Amino acid sequence: MLKDWLDLYKQMHENASVVGHLICPECGSVSVGFQYVGDGVSRIGYVAMWCVNCNKGANLSRVVIPPGVPFLSFDAPIEDVVARIPDFTQISV
Repeated sequence: MLKDWLDLYKQMHENASVVGHLICPECGSVSVGFQYVGDGVSRIGYVAMWCVNCNKGANLSRVVIPPGVPFLSFDAPIEDVVARIPDFTQISV
């Protein structure tokens, strides 16, 4: 469910040390990847989160990109974004 992905995002956003050990809410594997894309000045954008194992995930928009977390700029070539974010099945409500 989307709520589970929102809970995972909250965990990821509040504690950067858990990144790399994120458990997929769909299949339970420790293989969740993510990528922020946003504005470099306001640090507002979106985050794509996906499971490498089951290929399910979520996109969350209008999020704050935490300090020190790498992100792709909205100005980045679309090829760079597509190369970093896989085509995954988005979870809905």
